[in-house]
Amino acid sequence: MRILHTADWQLGLRLGFIPEQKDRHRAQSLRFEALRTLADLAKRHHVDAVVVCGDVFDDNEVGPDVVQQAVDMLRRFGPTPVALLPGNHDAATPDSVLKRLPPMDHLHILTTPEPLTLGRLVLHPCPLTKRIRFTDPTAELSPASEDGRFHLVMAHGGTIDLDPENPASNAIDLPRLLQKGYDYIALGDWHSLKEMDQRAWYPGAPEATRFKELDPGKALLVELKEPGGTPSITPVKVARSRWIKAAIQIDSDEDITQIETLLEGLETRSETLVQLTLNGQITLEGRARLETLLQLAGEQLLYLRLRMDHLMDAPSEEQAEWLQMAGVIGRVAERLEEEALRDPGSSAQDARRLLHRLMWEIQNDAS
Repeated sequence: MRILHTADWQLGLRLGFIPEQKDRHRAQSLRFEALRTLADLAKRHHVDAVVVCGDVFDDNEVGPDVVQQAVDMLRRFGPTPVALLPGNHDAATPDSVLKRLPPMDHLHILTTPEPLTLGRLVLHPCPLTKRIRFTDPTAELSPASEDGRFHLVMAHGGTIDLDPENPASNAIDLPRLLQKGYDYIALGDWHSLKEMDQRAWYPGAPEATRFKELDPGKALLVELKEPGGTPSITPVKVARSRWIKAAIQIDSDEDITQIETLLEGLETRSETLVQLTLNGQITLEGRARLETLLQLAGEQLLYLRLRMDHLMDAPSEEQAEWLQMAGVIGRVAERLEEEALRDPGSSAQDARRLLHRLMWEIQNDAS
């Protein structure tokens, strides 16, 4: 018995932090491309079912265009059965977007906890009927039957740091659930790949949604050889986009080459999002070189997020001597430097940088 376990598609995710509309649309489109990859994966491995454990859509108010793109991609999975579980983003409320999907022979929308039998596979869904609940969505499951079939739980919620005094929303008591003897527990909600137990996994989101996610972009191939046996789990990459976080210390202008090396190593820049944090100090000449490099990178990458509040301008020795002879302007530069050091995120940093640039240009013109 082979199952493809996936979750948290988040179709219709707005990605509002991407400023350019064309880039945002491109990033949103990649989520649907991941579904194409999932469908091809299901066919290539001849899986018996695809289980999607919640948050198929980012919310219940997505537009008809998002729904239609989802329908087009879901049709690619047929005739392989696909089971969709409502999560907290697309809960089985009266206005659930899942109810807008048209009937398909291979598509099963599990809005109730009734088991679904697919040959020797029995799915036990634990759908969320509202966005937030403070009781375990799996609590009412009975122990698994020993009837020669494979019994699989589908659930959406957190499983860590359970605290009876301060329960998390949609929290699953995994130790108790494991004692009920199910062959596999297919989880959703966490966007990072995570093994909770040899029988319980989060596949993570097939496309990342934030830079903080540790290991997204995967799906799980689950092989069950015999009821009660230990499942074999194989993570498979499905993401098209790449989300990269990098922090670089700049101690001299030569360190800018580290950024050049990072960018040159990216294979598909048009599908890559980068969060780049720069710390240290840089000369005015180096700043000009850096800005040119980052402007080009911003045009080539799908998205570039820069964090440079702690990258300080450091005038060269010659420029520093010129500042000391610059009278009032030099004293203003000193005060801005003191303020920028106290509060790197303040406007003093930008003002100091502009003043240095102006003096640098004046100095070059004078020479």
